[in-house]
Amino acid sequence: NNMLKINLNVFNLVKKYDKKIYFSSTSEVYHNTTLAKETDNLTIGCPDKSRWGYASGKLTSEFLCKSLCTNSIIMRFFNVTGIGDNKGVLFKMVNAIKNNKDINIYGTGDQCRAFCDIKDAVNFMSELITRDVYIGDIFNIGNEDNMICINDLAKICINTSKTDVNILYKKYNEVFSDNYGDIINRKPDCSKMNAIYTSKYNISDISNSLSKICKLKGVQDDWKHRDEINQPGLIAQDVEKVFPDIIKESQLPFFANDDKLYKTIRYEQLIPHLIESIKE
Repeated sequence: NNMLKINLNVFNLVKKYDKKIYFSSTSEVYHNTTLAKETDNLTIGCPDKSRWGYASGKLTSEFLCKSLCTNSIIMRFFNVTGIGDNKGVLFKMVNAIKNNKDINIYGTGDQCRAFCDIKDAVNFMSELITRDVYIGDIFNIGNEDNMICINDLAKICINTSKTDVNILYKKYNEVFSDNYGDIINRKPDCSKMNAIYTSKYNISDISNSLSKICKLKGVQDDWKHRDEINQPGLIAQDVEKVFPDIIKESQLPFFANDDKLYKTIRYEQLIPHLIESIKE
C-alpha cells in the first residue's frame, strides 16, 4: 500500500509551492461512532482487524496534511453514492439486480449507514471551493437523515426493480479474512456542512430517480381513432405502473364516437422526472 508515500509526496509539493489542497479522507477514521463529529477524539481499531489499516493510513495522512499544508481542507465522506459509484454497497446491489443475480449481504444485514447522494456531495464541495473561507477546517460530508440498515436498503432495491432476486447472507470469513471487523452503526454529525449547504436528496431519490425512467419503453404505433401511423409515444398502461399520477382517464370526443373512457398520458408531467434522470 503506497497511500502514505504518495500522500506525503503530494503534501510536500503543496507546501513547496504554497498551494491549497482539499484532502479526501474517510468516515472510517471514526471507528464505531454512533454520531461522528469532526472534533471527536478518534480511536482506531485493533491492528489484529485488517480493515483498520485503511482508517489508520487515512488518519495519519490527515495529520501529515495539517502539519505540512497551511491551506488545507479535509473532507470525511460518509457512504457517498450515485452515478460514478462503481464499488459501494448500493452499486453492488443494483448491479446484482441488473444481472439477475442474488444480493450478497455480509453478516446479519443489521449494519446501519447514512447514505449521501453524490449530487449533494459535489454541491457542497463546490461551495467550499467557491467561498474560499474555510481553510484549515475538517468537514463531514454526508446526510444524517439518510440512515438505513443494509437489509432495508436491499429490500428497497428489490421492490423498486420489481424483480425476484433473493438476499444471500454470507459470513465475513467467506469473502474477507477471519479477523475482519465491521461497524454496526455509523452516523455523521453534519451540522458544519449543513451551515453551508443542506442535503436535498433522500433514500428514495438515490435509489429511484433513474430506475423509474428506465422502465418506460418508447414505441411507434398507429392511432386507432386518427389517420396517423407510426407515431412515437408511450403505452399508457405501462406508464401507469411507474407513474400512476400522470395517467388520466377521459373521453376522446374529437377522435372517438363513444362514451368510453381512455387512459391518456399527461406528457408534460414527465418532464421533471426526465430532468432528474438526466442530472444523474
